[in-house]
Parts: sequence; structure tokens; C-alpha cells
Amino acid sequence: MTRLAIREMPPAEDDRGDAGSEDVRTIVAEGRRGLLHRDGRIVLLNPALLHELGFRRDDDLRGLAFTSFWSFEDRDAVAQAVDAAGDDARTLRLDLRYHSGRDETRDVVFRRAPVEAYTLVELRDGPTG
Repeated sequence: MTRLAIREMPPAEDDRGDAGSEDVRTIVAEGRRGLLHRDGRIVLLNPALLHELGFRRDDDLRGLAFTSFWSFEDRDAVAQAVDAAGDDARTLRLDLRYHSGRDETRDVVFRRAPVEAYTLVELRDGPTG
């Protein structure tokens, strides 16, 4: 039984643009973002996202499964969210204690990236209270 709640969210207006020729590094330059292959393997995580997850800027996580950032019992739900990511974003809660040791949670949003065959992942502050 999973503890995760998956919420559908409309895409933000700034994420609707045509980016057919956009460089993948430009897509993840802002915020705490990364790109995944459609199967959930990491393509690129920007330094801000790496830091929030408890890694160093030069840690190379390419090819690893993004599901490994959650506890084992939650990984199936994460894989389903990555698989279902499209124009309607999927949002999951991530407990940062698992990797960074901090007693905090963040929302992780998955949506289709503006470059074909990739999923955009973005870490956002979770609700307070």
C-alpha cells in the first residue's frame, strides 16, 4: 500500500512553449529541475536539484532510476507517475530524509518535457503546516 498521493495539475503557462530546437540544458537551467528518459532514468539534473537531494554539483547520476529517491514501498507509484506524465503534470511528495537527511518534504512535479522523449521533473516547496 503506497503512502503517496498523485495529483494532476495543469501545466504552467511558461511550460507550454515550443522548444523543438531548445537545448536540454536550457530547459533545466532555472529552478530545481531535471530531465528523465520516459522510462525514468536520469538524463540530467541541474545543480540546484542535486543539492536539494543531498548530492554534490559534480555527482553524475545519469542513467540511474529516478525512483531510487523514494523508499522501496513508494517506487511503483513514482514509476507510474513518471510513465503517466504528460501535458497534465503528476505531483508526488518526496520526504528528503531518505537522501539528504533533512526532515522536510517537497513536491516533485513530472510533466512532458518540451523536447520529445523526455520527462521534465521539478522539485517545488511542499505545503506548510
